[in-house]
Amino acid sequence: MPQAKIQGPVVDRATAWQFVGDTDALNRTGGNGAVRELRIEPDGNGGSRVVGEMDGPMGTRMRFEEIDNAWVEGRFFRQHRVFEKSPAIRESLYVAELVPTGDGVAPHLRLDLEAANPLAYPAISLAVRQIGTRWQRAANRLVPAATGPSVDPRVLPSAARDAYDRWAPLVDPALAERVWTHLCLAPHLELQRMRVFGLADAWSLSRRDTANAALTGVESGLFELYWSVRCDRCYGQVASSPILSDIADHAACPSCRIAVDVDLSTNVECLFAPHPAVVPRIEETFCSLFPAGAPELHGSFVLQPGSELREAIALPLGRWRVGAGGDAPDLDVHVVPDGATTTVDWEPGARGEVRVGPNQELVARNPTKARTRLQLIRGNGRDDALMATTLTTMPTFRRRMGHQVVSPTTRIATRRVALLFTDLSGSTALYDNVGDAEAWAFVRDHFEVLRTAIEAHQGHVVKTAGDAVMAAFDSAGDALAAALDLRDAFATWVVSRTLPEPVGIKVGVHVGPALVVHSEAWGLDWFGQTVNIAARVQGQAGGGEVVWTSAVQESTDAVRLLAERAIEPDSRSATLKGVSGTITLWSA
Repeated sequence: MPQAKIQGPVVDRATAWQFVGDTDALNRTGGNGAVRELRIEPDGNGGSRVVGEMDGPMGTRMRFEEIDNAWVEGRFFRQHRVFEKSPAIRESLYVAELVPTGDGVAPHLRLDLEAANPLAYPAISLAVRQIGTRWQRAANRLVPAATGPSVDPRVLPSAARDAYDRWAPLVDPALAERVWTHLCLAPHLELQRMRVFGLADAWSLSRRDTANAALTGVESGLFELYWSVRCDRCYGQVASSPILSDIADHAACPSCRIAVDVDLSTNVECLFAPHPAVVPRIEETFCSLFPAGAPELHGSFVLQPGSELREAIALPLGRWRVGAGGDAPDLDVHVVPDGATTTVDWEPGARGEVRVGPNQELVARNPTKARTRLQLIRGNGRDDALMATTLTTMPTFRRRMGHQVVSPTTRIATRRVALLFTDLSGSTALYDNVGDAEAWAFVRDHFEVLRTAIEAHQGHVVKTAGDAVMAAFDSAGDALAAALDLRDAFATWVVSRTLPEPVGIKVGVHVGPALVVHSEAWGLDWFGQTVNIAARVQGQAGGGEVVWTSAVQESTDAVRLLAERAIEPDSRSATLKGVSGTITLWSA
């Protein structure tokens, strides 16, 4: 059986895993054939199997079944394929592991190819030697992360420099320098799904400023924005589109075997990638299921019927889910420093919560007759994800990318949006006293006063109607802060106007679920009972008063805001049209 074995230098674990875990890049480097088709389908026993088709020697196509695919982040990757009626290869086995050596780890890679017949042996043997030579050459260039990059800088075309030069003067110089370095050095896969919040954290920069700079980069031709629908369970991408309106209201995760209801606030993430003129895209996939392609997972295993698995997994501190997906429950694993055990026991149907200490061993049994895929999933979710509901409430997005709207036929629920409504008291008398033209000039100018305060707290004006404003925010705290500030700003501004009768501002705030739809007049708009309540809460306010609901009052960020400003709000009961019973309103 032709075999290639290589060993890389001793480096830190993160550097070694970046090399070993991106098996798609390794296959591309080795000159392996691209995967042209991949399916996860029922295996007839209640489980699932991975089947596909890839490029073979001399332009042939080879169908395969992946009977084993397993990895643990920072430790090993294993892939075993059996080929169907291939004239060249019967089976392939690839194993990569990080072997502790001295103060670091050494990447060890092995590739076994079994020729389909004796005539194919010489060609397969030559191919394996060539792949091994290319992999060894790439491994030899690894250096510890603290020493410097393990790759030569990417040579960017002149179009990249042109786009960068248009964009860089518009953003913070420190951010611009970081971005250029990232474009030159980052792995290709990482570039194609840039999480701007994660980059901001890594660079010790403001998340909002970094996101705004990325949006500016889209306009400058440096980046492209796309919308990524994530599985609610494993957080893997199940659909994507560069246009928000092209996203359907549902999808499915083939790996977890569950349906996904698309929700802008919980599972539609905003990712950025270099414009193709800046860094050309690699459209081909060279590995079917690989760690670098599933950064939300810590590990994945295939359990054959009747088998038992024992594997060191070393889950970091925090919450994790261990399970097989589908309609089966997950086992919640809470890793704590003082856990009483270090063993995670699992078998199909396992549920509940276990508390374990560091450096665990996974003991997984599959007594069923079906093959089972077991996943180790980060239970804390995507803490560095820029969700669609956040981006679409940012003023920069509204100004620069207002065409990114939801289809009129699509109803996508966003579980939480904070809405602010304003109205003027005394405006009718104003029109009567000064006339339509002067009154409208007053109303127009007051919109700018309100808009400034709204955008200062990361909100945007959805629409105006008469002398009323509707604004949306990602958080209740931002909405309440904007309401209080715009009330004060208006009071200061209105003094400068010579008016025959006093005019005041009335403000209402509510937070809750709403439907995001496309309005021909206003673009991205919100509808539903949350909108109705917010508008009616504003109707309860007097001139110069801000009124909000208990949903706002009880939100963590609003509580913090009121404490910081030493505001003790008044409360009162009220009845709102279309809302059953009596509700509590708060005011200041």
